[in-house]
Amino acid sequence: MNSGRAKHEGINFELRDISAVKCQQGIYVLIIKVSKSIRQVIGKMGEKEFAAGFYSYTGRARKGLGKRLS
Repeated sequence: MNSGRAKHEGINFELRDISAVKCQQGIYVLIIKVSKSIRQVIGKMGEKEFAAGFYSYTGRARKGLGKRLS
């Protein structure tokens, strides 16, 4: 996915055009806005509750940003 928008259980996210950097390796930060309190399953951590607000997630893309963000 090069760009797009989606909505998932109170989380709005927008992926801007990443075509210029999709093959690059590096560290990325996702800024996530949660518009209302939600419960979400997070991998092995299980179900967690998130209050409305902003959250950040930092990750590493060794094989390119396109594979991590699509």
